[in-house]
Amino acid sequence: MENLSYPVILNLRNKDCLVVGGGMIALKKVRGLLNAGARVTVIAITTVGPLDILEKSNRLLRIYRRPFQNGDTKGYSLVLTATGVSAVDKIIFTECNASLIWINSADDKDTSSFILPAIVKKGDITVAISTGGKSPKMATWLRDQIDNIISPQILNATDLLAAARQELKMHSVKTESVDWNLLLNGRFFELINNNLVEEAEEELSNWISSQTILHSKPK
Repeated sequence: MENLSYPVILNLRNKDCLVVGGGMIALKKVRGLLNAGARVTVIAITTVGPLDILEKSNRLLRIYRRPFQNGDTKGYSLVLTATGVSAVDKIIFTECNASLIWINSADDKDTSSFILPAIVKKGDITVAISTGGKSPKMATWLRDQIDNIISPQILNATDLLAAARQELKMHSVKTESVDWNLLLNGRFFELINNNLVEEAEEELSNWISSQTILHSKPK
């Protein structure tokens, strides 16, 4: 079947999110949401020790130790379930669907309106990998491969490119119109990989100047 998914990265800062379940899988989901700046509510009959500790140390997390009840999803932007009980997950999925709330059920794409990809996050770089729910293990393996590729040099290059983008904007140059590949596939990245930062900055400065002149010419 054709994969018709549409990948996105959500801004969950100050958004209210619900996690149903209190085990280790739920803990992982809670941590991810908190790291994204979300306000997180957990509903679970029991919770694992690390989740109890997290509750005491993070003001954005609150836990209700009781079973899920009808109407519990009301008011939430996002719902994640990790109950381990398919019947409960189906009830929550049905309620979320009726209220147009995005929901993910752990390891069950049939009761999910979206899939959580495997994530690589280093500095400002985030890479999401998904197999459309076919093989989470393959997504995890690919994540590990990509994690090894994103070096400190690439993170440094990202910061330099961000500064270059702002400088081009100051010169009224549309950043989507410049030839970034000319820079990235050229001497700049070779210098970065060899930790020759000053030389790389000079190469970048020359490229900015050339792109500014090129794109400042009258049409």
